Amino acid sequence: MFALKSRCDAFFGRFGFLPTHLTDRVAQAASRLFPRHLPARLKDYRDRYEHHLMLKGAAGAAVRYRAVHGNDVEEIVALDIALRRNDREWFEKLPEAVERPIAIKLYYGHFLCHVFHQDYIVRKGNNCLALEHEMWELLDARGAEYPAEHNVGHLYQANPALKAFYESLDPCNCFNPGIRQTSKFAHYRESAQ
Repeated sequence: MFALKSRCDAFFGRFGFLPTHLTDRVAQAASRLFPRHLPARLKDYRDRYEHHLMLKGAAGAAVRYRAVHGNDVEEIVALDIALRRNDREWFEKLPEAVERPIAIKLYYGHFLCHVFHQDYIVRKGNNCLALEHEMWELLDARGAEYPAEHNVGHLYQANPALKAFYESLDPCNCFNPGIRQTSKFAHYRESAQ
């Protein structure tokens, strides 16, 4: 089904007058023609309890929302965060200036895992990169680690302990130079020399 959806998106994407993510929009509109698929018992649980254990992932919800509401959404700021081991405050309290540009917040994680995946759907017209950097400052103040699972890459700076770990694993710096904004040069030098 996803392969067919991708082919349809590619085909319809050739026509500039059609909206982007047409298949998502059509599927969302068609879903309104059918009765609600969740039984009343599950909807009652949703209303009564703040937290839920789901056996299937919900990570696609933010992407689907962005596709269907493209006129209202700038982008998604996605963070995966590991809190301190003894942290009792699991949910952040965002300052008004950070909260204002966010339309929807989605929090989810793996069962018995202390990594939280937090997706922030940002309202149209806001600077997502600036918002993400503000969130980094808040996370640093909380002592949280990020990224905790995904997107390690070159966006985030390695803390001293992680940098020392990388250097112990790869003393010549030849396997993945520049990871987490470490040196891109042999033996972790500051320049090519």
